[in-house]
Amino acid sequence: MFYIVKDEGQSTRAVKALTLRIGLSIILFALMMLGFYLNR
Repeated sequence: MFYIVKDEGQSTRAVKALTLRIGLSIILFALMMLGFYLNR
């Protein structure tokens, strides 16, 4: 959220940071679901 406030003209860095964070959380969530599924 820091880049979105700081960079008013350069929005590409904010978009990249946001996509990276969303991608990491999706991967983490998928790994957790896989772990729960395999533990059964």
